[in-house]
Amino acid sequence: MQKIKPSVICTGVVFITMILSGCHHSDSSSQQASRDNEALDVHAISLKSHPFNTTLQLPGRAHAYNRAEVRPQVNGIILKRFFKEGQRVVAGQQLYQIDPARYEAARSKAAATLFSANAQAQRDKPLAQAGAISHQAYDNAVAAAEEAAANLRTANINLGYTQVKAPLTGIIGRSAVTKGALVTDGQANELADITQLDPIYIDLTESYDELESQRKKLADGQLKKDAPVVELTMPDGSSYPIKGRLDFSEVNVDESTESVTLRATFDNPDQVLLPGMFVTATVQAGTYPNALVVPQQAIVRDSNGKPTVYIVDQSGAAKQVPVVTGAMVKGSYLILNGLTEGESVIVDNLQSIHDGQKVNVLPYHAANVMSQGGNEMSYIDPAAR
Repeated sequence: MQKIKPSVICTGVVFITMILSGCHHSDSSSQQASRDNEALDVHAISLKSHPFNTTLQLPGRAHAYNRAEVRPQVNGIILKRFFKEGQRVVAGQQLYQIDPARYEAARSKAAATLFSANAQAQRDKPLAQAGAISHQAYDNAVAAAEEAAANLRTANINLGYTQVKAPLTGIIGRSAVTKGALVTDGQANELADITQLDPIYIDLTESYDELESQRKKLADGQLKKDAPVVELTMPDGSSYPIKGRLDFSEVNVDESTESVTLRATFDNPDQVLLPGMFVTATVQAGTYPNALVVPQQAIVRDSNGKPTVYIVDQSGAAKQVPVVTGAMVKGSYLILNGLTEGESVIVDNLQSIHDGQKVNVLPYHAANVMSQGGNEMSYIDPAAR
């Protein structure tokens, strides 16, 4: 029997392997083509526009509405204190009594000088009219009487300053002086300070980029301005029961944080809010009159990291379209550009889908993403993080 050379056997094996491989590749291609032509089951939502209120969650810190440092305006010894530290005082209430003796004496002297000057002016008047004295002499007598009257008013003012009174209504702090202490006009140290807590300011921090974005949306009509109502969340997570109002925003940008300060005013009748307290404010930024929202899972990123969604086109195939997203809405994204009302957005099977893929659309039975939990949209400002 003739022997078969090993080289021939190897060649035959390689040939058979190539044939089998070609068959396998042909089968794989056929299966892939079959899968491309096969409709993929997906769920989709039909977009409907609704008005949506937008809010900003901003960090804030409480500041006193008014604060006054009580200082003496005359020199003297403190005779008495009329308040309890930490209690509420009202504007005009007496706080301290400075020894008035020297100022009472000064007033009496000024009163006597005024009496004499008035008498002299009255005696000189008929003499001037008769020509017995010059008009200059009479004018000097009248001026002296007016000067004496001014000195008496000054003496009365200084005597009144011996009663140190509260310049505003608020909570008074600790007293820096006690009975018997010597105080002087214009001294550097205050006697006490008074803080007005009702109402109270809340200074909020917002990034400049977000503020500018809102202004542009208001300008082009995407966003409608609402009344600037502000709600507070306390440090313990509870809600402050009284709503505030937004008063103004600064015109300067903080160079270190690229943010601006907004100031809100709140009634604070029970002094729950105290200066220096950190809070979180929810500000009503405006309303999108025709908002479109899609679930978060419907957003996919392209090779450049840009957000896109798959919609169902008229032929029943998936089509990938770029979108511009806005705020997060309770697990969903606000769509600012790229979609229109009535389009069907695919929300699942996105790992298996590709552009042009035939799809079989199934009803989406999840809770209504447009109104679940109310129509409030929240935005976490980057400056708050």
